[in-house]
Amino acid sequence: MIDRVLFGHKAIRVLKQALDVYADRGRVHARNVANAETPGYRAQQVRFEDDLQLALRTTGSDRMERTNESHLGPAGDVPGGIVEARNPRSAYLANGINDVEIDREMADIAENTMRYTVAAERARQAYQGLRNAIRGRAIG
Repeated sequence: MIDRVLFGHKAIRVLKQALDVYADRGRVHARNVANAETPGYRAQQVRFEDDLQLALRTTGSDRMERTNESHLGPAGDVPGGIVEARNPRSAYLANGINDVEIDREMADIAENTMRYTVAAERARQAYQGLRNAIRGRAIG
């Protein structure tokens, strides 16, 4: 029970999942860069944010609802990242060998690093708040 109260908070679960996805995304970008000279290689990407927005939606017609007590509720699972081909139907060859665009990969790596850093800082703040509450200190 105490584990669910302290570590089952939705924001913390989302942050932990985001950190995992951003780490996976970093590996996918590294794989894309490493295969920039591999003939026929298809650049990959990790899709996460759109699925997360859908899962977290709390209003509107797309809202998830529990229709049976034995079903997981809307706060049940946070989606993971989905690795997919960036241009699945394209025959476009960015560098004459495959569809890896190094400039795009470098920009995506910088953005992913920023997202990871922000999520890590938010997670640190959330855990610091829990630590302060456990020790009886003022939160803020």
